[in-house]
Amino acid sequence: MKHVPLLAVLLFTAPGVLHAQQPGRPAETSTDVPALRAFHVVIAEIWHGAWPKKDTGRLAALLPQVEGGVSAVAKAELPGILRERRAAWDQRLKELQLAAAGYRKAVESGEDRALLDAAEKLHTQYEMMVRAIRPPLRELDEFHAGLYMLYHYYMPGDSVEKMKESGQFLKQKMALLNVAVLPESLKERGEQFSGLRKDLSQAVEQFAAAASAGDLQEMKLAAAKVHEHYLALEKSLE
Repeated sequence: MKHVPLLAVLLFTAPGVLHAQQPGRPAETSTDVPALRAFHVVIAEIWHGAWPKKDTGRLAALLPQVEGGVSAVAKAELPGILRERRAAWDQRLKELQLAAAGYRKAVESGEDRALLDAAEKLHTQYEMMVRAIRPPLRELDEFHAGLYMLYHYYMPGDSVEKMKESGQFLKQKMALLNVAVLPESLKERGEQFSGLRKDLSQAVEQFAAAASAGDLQEMKLAAAKVHEHYLALEKSLE
């Protein structure tokens, strides 16, 4: 089985923090899902403890914790900022549940090789769950935190002053995103990512200019373009 580089550590990276002039709703702008983070404890014991030692006895003993963790993840509520990732979350959840079912089947079979393979599969699917909600770039997460408040609150509420503040906030976060470097595992997507990032950067500049001018309708049109280009950039890293 092909090993996917460990991404679970991203769950413990501090989520995007809003600028002091742009107060938000912390519970909605955090991409943290506590049940998924808690399940990492079990996954870590499997992947960094029992699996390297080929300790199938310990792997079998962890079955109740595996099933309990997957059940908790299935019941978890996603924060508002993840609403656009719901489809990816739901698909990856099905795959995680199938991996857990395969883990149980392997335990019941008593076959060491089957259990080791099932543990590797479970680990991989857990990492894919993390990818579903957390892009592999901290700078992209931080940008999204500000865009979320703009697109889902300030723009629908016609909050002109907040939208003006968002113009400067997104320019700051875009400057950091423009110099961010993709992790080694995504280097092959570099050319596509760079092109889409340039499109987003231009959209942010246009929104910032509209925000400075203060015309509500122009700000809304420009904000919609920023949102559109952000989604394209995010999708390029899936």
